[in-house]
Amino acid sequence: MTTTDQVAQYLIEDQMADLTDAIREAVQNGVDSPGASRVLVSVTPDQTVVCDDGAGVDLGSQTGMRDLSVLGAGTKSR
Repeated sequence: MTTTDQVAQYLIEDQMADLTDAIREAVQNGVDSPGASRVLVSVTPDQTVVCDDGAGVDLGSQTGMRDLSVLGAGTKSR
């Protein structure tokens, strides 16, 4: 995992206060994924899985880095 991936993971996990927020955030990330036409959620007592068919975000691109900067700005006051 690259440093950029670690930062992205930290920022995303920071937004997940509890399981409900974590699922909501994962679904929203799927909805926001470029080209996504659906988001599937499976919840069992053992695990929760959220999948989408989007292209994801290239964190190494200029757009991906901008998105990380915006996400990070929202967590500075914590």
